Amino acid sequence: MSEIMRIEPERARQDPEAVFDRPADIGKEVGLTRGQKIATLKRWEVDVTRRLESTDEGMPQNEDSGDSSNDAVLLKEIKMVIDAIQTGQAPDKADTLN
Repeated sequence: MSEIMRIEPERARQDPEAVFDRPADIGKEVGLTRGQKIATLKRWEVDVTRRLESTDEGMPQNEDSGDSSNDAVLLKEIKMVIDAIQTGQAPDKADTLN
């Protein structure tokens, strides 16, 4: 039997970091609508922003979340992919951050 979707859409929307390696992967995912992609990225953005804010307040980081400099880069990538989707650009254009 062929596989229709590679992801569980509800899980992807609720915990994008557990399902996707990078924000650009969401932009390329055929199993999500444009709106679902944006909502998923915004959810990830909220999660990363909260981690960054908690670090600023002196709370220790979770072992799985990486350090705040990685989260800052991740947040920038998330915003780039959201912008790419909203403006109709190919999501892989936001794939690389230098």
